[in-house]
Amino acid sequence: PLAAHAAARVAALAAGGTRISLTVDTEAGAHIASDAFAGAGATADVLVEVDTGHGRCGVPWDDPEVVALAAHAASLPGLHLVGVLTHGGHAYAG
Repeated sequence: PLAAHAAARVAALAAGGTRISLTVDTEAGAHIASDAFAGAGATADVLVEVDTGHGRCGVPWDDPEVVALAAHAASLPGLHLVGVLTHGGHAYAG
């Protein structure tokens, strides 16, 4: 997910024509991205990051809020929801 301190810099790249895609896993993260990209007059492709059960990162796969997060991100200016992203987190387990 995009950190607040980097959002303006990344949004400026998008405003200059660079295609940007990023992940969100919280409403707060979606708002940070939305504020930066909409404020720069740009749009970013967004994927909702889903944790498939290995504790890597993202919204837990069985969390009923994952659908609401995707709908919320899709409704925000400056963001274009394009799908979901996950990792095979088992590679990080001991």
